[in-house]
Amino acid sequence: MLVVVHPCGLCLETFYEPKQLRAHKPVCSQRNFCVTCKKDYPTSLELQTHLSQAHGSYQSCKFCDRHYAAQEKLDEHYTYQHSFCRDCKLPFSTRGELWKHRMECPDHYDCPLCGLCFPTKGGISKHFDEKH
Repeated sequence: MLVVVHPCGLCLETFYEPKQLRAHKPVCSQRNFCVTCKKDYPTSLELQTHLSQAHGSYQSCKFCDRHYAAQEKLDEHYTYQHSFCRDCKLPFSTRGELWKHRMECPDHYDCPLCGLCFPTKGGISKHFDEKH
């Protein structure tokens, strides 16, 4: 049986029910959360300092006040929170339009469970077998 998960675009925590994600988002949007080590910080500046010191550098979202230690996490944030294609960087007004684009483009192979993208069908098959 295929289980669909709903990831938060801010902290990337996943939920089995859309209503759980909707309840989580207002709380999460107030947090300064490090997705690498799962720690909260009182201010965005303290999170930036943590990311620089603990993880070497950080990537900032150009649309909101979120920061990530890895480009991969920022790309996931763009996809889930801002409906941007992580490969071609095209913006979409809805997540549905983004997923339609991803399905039609031959260079995109997205995992339906976690949303990670792979350049080949073999890559997504291997990921699915190993992770799900």
